[in-house]
Amino acid sequence: MKKFKISPRCICGEEILYLPFDSIEEVKESYGNLIDGVEDLGSVDVPEENCIRCNNCDIQFGNPPIKPELYDTPWDESPEEYEFCSELCVDSYKGRFTEKTSRTSYFECPLCERTICEQNPANGWMVQYRTDLIADKKVCLRCYQDNILENGIARDVFLGGISGMFFNHGNPEALDAGYEPVPGFSYFHVNSIHSRNKVCNKAIALIDSGHKVICGFERMAYGGGEGYITLLSKKGDES
Repeated sequence: MKKFKISPRCICGEEILYLPFDSIEEVKESYGNLIDGVEDLGSVDVPEENCIRCNNCDIQFGNPPIKPELYDTPWDESPEEYEFCSELCVDSYKGRFTEKTSRTSYFECPLCERTICEQNPANGWMVQYRTDLIADKKVCLRCYQDNILENGIARDVFLGGISGMFFNHGNPEALDAGYEPVPGFSYFHVNSIHSRNKVCNKAIALIDSGHKVICGFERMAYGGGEGYITLLSKKGDES
């Protein structure tokens, strides 16, 4: 295998890669759409079976790969195994550069300190974070769930609209935490400003009377403009 110095157009920067080719012409033939220039730096003894394809730019290389801890969902106990040829490819894959549009971006959860995919195709492209828990911070749904089950959703959140999340069918997580459906607001259809305000006003009234309140999404249209929710509450801790 030979060692080549290549100059990809935007996603890798300038890297020295070990490629299973014998000539510059073969490199250009295979990666012509990715590179602007290539320089032959000579032969190197790297078995081809040890080569790895970068998960971002798909270039095959023999360098030791970079393996960041990236989680596809907040519920994963361990990160997915991704391998990259450069730190720039890591950043590109995580959505740092606008040129990268074939995958969703990643975010850093400030509570569990994991790097998690914002929207995973495996779960219907639902957003996997909320921003109403910590101002200007994306909190992953697992940490968000733990927080609202313990503390309820903050009163100020309902002043701006409905917030909540999808639990498992029947909202067992909320029921196990002691919450009960609010009468008249089980599988409630939200399809207008009036119905939204009805939910928010009820939630605020319950909070003002000493209850903790959460909202379970049952069915929701893409973008969240319309759907069915269940409002749940429980008496707050005695002070």
